Amino acid sequence: YSITLEIPDISCERCSLHLANPMTDKIGYDGSPDGAGCTDPFGSCFSVYYSCTVPLRISGSVPREDYVCPQNGSTGPADWPTQWIGDGGYAVDASVPGGYRRES
Repeated sequence: YSITLEIPDISCERCSLHLANPMTDKIGYDGSPDGAGCTDPFGSCFSVYYSCTVPLRISGSVPREDYVCPQNGSTGPADWPTQWIGDGGYAVDASVPGGYRRES
């Protein structure tokens, strides 16, 4: 697998990337594309794998403490998808922050 990340224009001496992989197949029907999903952190995703990078330096122009994340209401940046089509043609709702469902 591969993923492209957009790193914000921040200045950070010791940052890291934290990746979470909620195992939505472990929550039965709730994890299906049209199910309730599970939430993370501190929610109903009881099986989550985490991965972190070693500390890294980001050489942007905005000090980390001054950076404000762009938001589109409560769903994140305006260009983040709020739905996609998963396996079998089912729509997967991604409009709830921190809510996860599997694609198939």
